[in-house]
Amino acid sequence: MRYLLVLLILSRALSAQTIRPDQVRGTASVTAPSGDQTIVQPFGTTLSVNSLNTVVNAAMFTGSDIGAKINASIAALPNKCGTVIVPASSTPYSFRTTINLHRCDILKGSSARPTELAFTGENGVAILVSDADGTSIYARGHIDDLVLTGPNIGTAVGVYFGGDPACTGKCTTNPSMRFGDNFSIYNSKIQFFDVGVQWGNHAFLDSFFSTTIGNNRVGLFFNSNLFDSGEAISFHGSSIVNSSQVGMSLGGYGDFYFYGLGCDYNLGGCALLEGAAQVQFIGTHFEQGGGTFIHVQTSTDPRLTVSVQTSSFVASKTTGTDTSMIAVDNPNSLSLSVNHSLIFTEHAYTNFLAWTPTGFSPLSSSSVDLTGNTGLFGNPRITNVMSTPCRATTNFLTTCITRRAIFTSTVSLASVPANSCSQQDLLMSGFRAGDIPISMIKSTFQAGLVVQVNSPGADDHPGVVLCNITAVPIVPTVNDLYTLIIQR
Repeated sequence: MRYLLVLLILSRALSAQTIRPDQVRGTASVTAPSGDQTIVQPFGTTLSVNSLNTVVNAAMFTGSDIGAKINASIAALPNKCGTVIVPASSTPYSFRTTINLHRCDILKGSSARPTELAFTGENGVAILVSDADGTSIYARGHIDDLVLTGPNIGTAVGVYFGGDPACTGKCTTNPSMRFGDNFSIYNSKIQFFDVGVQWGNHAFLDSFFSTTIGNNRVGLFFNSNLFDSGEAISFHGSSIVNSSQVGMSLGGYGDFYFYGLGCDYNLGGCALLEGAAQVQFIGTHFEQGGGTFIHVQTSTDPRLTVSVQTSSFVASKTTGTDTSMIAVDNPNSLSLSVNHSLIFTEHAYTNFLAWTPTGFSPLSSSSVDLTGNTGLFGNPRITNVMSTPCRATTNFLTTCITRRAIFTSTVSLASVPANSCSQQDLLMSGFRAGDIPISMIKSTFQAGLVVQVNSPGADDHPGVVLCNITAVPIVPTVNDLYTLIIQR
């Protein structure tokens, strides 16, 4: 009998075989082999099974389209939790049925090129990450290695996390109390939707790794009417590109963290921020032809925070003049910082940061920090670092938003006579006549020579006063470095 079984296995290995479900009766048990086993698969053929080691193959399930097949394969998993694969295909998998993933599900393609899911609906949601299993399950499901393509028309959403806040009462499509938290997307692409990724209620701690969200009208959308959403949303080594309106529109209370993000060539800029958004850009590359990169709109919420650290702003257009790279409308309270970043532009900007108040806004609690950047102060293509730094408050008082900057100049100054002071000018590009000098530092010490900062006479020419308190003339050190700290 053993030899007959071996003969049957070898004979079936000689040609591609398909075993239909109606050929299987009950559960078969196979005795453990005494040695190695080899299955010879003919070149150019594929061995497909609907379930292997509890990993299910969606393409082997029945359904009207790949969306229905994926849903059917999820239903076959224990507690609807597990791994679903979608094999590589030479043509996209077209579908109209919304794919509903639980937070415990893993949907895997065969890399983000040969596995493309093409949603044909002009409205609705392509992939819904939402379930009614309650809070704190921390299942950490994810989507891996596939392309999700939209119809490039209508109002369809690529991936939607959590419950729909508008689905209440008798609505059963995606009830508002469902959860979409602790889910990740890896090595994938979401493209050609009205909105690439959108959050609903109970959606937080979602993360994205090496994922491109491109060619959508809006890449990311976080509305202002959400409940229990937005905590610690993070992007790692990903990109938001080529949006026809804006890269991201974040309006509700939530904290978003972008690490190593590429936010490039989004037509209306990278980010539109309002409400209580707390957004941290760390090591982000902003690039577009011109216009505004980040737009902070009017808000009355004191939690509004925008931080850009060790990042790059690149404006590649070579002609024209734009108003600002960062635009701020009229928030009552805003913490904004851009630090240790590179600002580079091929054309003219009137301001790096333009703050445009309307009426009287209480900005006494606002702060702006623009220190430590390269190419900001002294950039010949940026006229002003910031427009009109003083604002009127509701009490008709003046609150000035200030920041500090450092300028340096290497120069040989003239001899200072005995027992006298000499005022001399330095050349420091980017210095403005309205800047307030704080201190002047001379790199080398010379006994009897005192350095004092003086009011500037003109742009780019701060004054320095050298006082000689000895009885003999003193010649300042040749090619000495002078450092000026100002408040603007």
